[in-house]
Amino acid sequence: MASNEGMIVRERDAGVVEGNPFTPGVAIQTEGALVGVEAVRAQAEVQAQIISAKKFPRDPFSAWNRIAMACKRPKLASQALYAYPRGGETVTGPSIRLAETLAQAWGNVTFGVRELEQRDADSTIEAYCTDLETNVTRSVTFQVPHVRYTKRGVVKLSDPRDIYELVANQGSRRVRACILAVIPGDIVDLAVAECKRTQVRGEGEPLEDRVRKMVAAFSEVGVPPEAIERRLGHPLTQTVAEEVVDLQAVYRAIRENFASRQDFFDLGGTASEGTKALAERIKSTPPAANAPAGELPFEPPTPDEEARAAKKGAKSHAE
Repeated sequence: MASNEGMIVRERDAGVVEGNPFTPGVAIQTEGALVGVEAVRAQAEVQAQIISAKKFPRDPFSAWNRIAMACKRPKLASQALYAYPRGGETVTGPSIRLAETLAQAWGNVTFGVRELEQRDADSTIEAYCTDLETNVTRSVTFQVPHVRYTKRGVVKLSDPRDIYELVANQGSRRVRACILAVIPGDIVDLAVAECKRTQVRGEGEPLEDRVRKMVAAFSEVGVPPEAIERRLGHPLTQTVAEEVVDLQAVYRAIRENFASRQDFFDLGGTASEGTKALAERIKSTPPAANAPAGELPFEPPTPDEEARAAKKGAKSHAE
């Protein structure tokens, strides 16, 4: 019996099991030790990226050429901007898709989202962006409650897929803000302008067809043609390409339920004769042809980005 006493299995806080004949010569690694190994690995990975960035620095001339060429692609240009109402004005800014393209083309930039902790009620998330050449980093840590806000009230999320999609969506908005804080502001402004020029060209589609599709799309969300006319200040038959680009951003904001129709339009009044004729042509057009061309992705702004966009909007309004 005495010999068996030494075989009693007893687990200590250090993670070592005494009396086990299969015990190795070293202590079993605890969870904390594994976390330490992961931290060392992540640190080594970052150091390797910094060394590579120093060895192969970016060429700003080539980087801008890559950005300009990317912004000439119609598909990217159609997804490059978002819009939201603020103080009676419509403010636009670069979307996450454009921000990602800027970071990739600028070079030696790393960005992403980390889930630091997940609890039953919420998740703690970190979004970050780092310029590996200059060692400039912007990171944001925030909480994402596991709820969805609907017209019927607040819905608690329990499905892991729903939680993942919610965290990814919230994280992408913060990543965009981090990227835009690291990439030089003048580069961002030039990229936005280039995307707008690409949208104005419209892939060679006649302007009248683009206006017709736009009016049809707005009708589906409850905005009549006469309301669009009042916003523009002239009949739809006089619409120019730049106005179509702006209205597409407004349409997306309404469709995504971030803003109401009343935030952008006065919904009372009657239509002009030209608009009535255009509306009749839309009724005779097959539904498939009424799909909005070059829709703009809508992504509500983060607080930091909203302040920056508002400042730009105020400056533009003053000019």
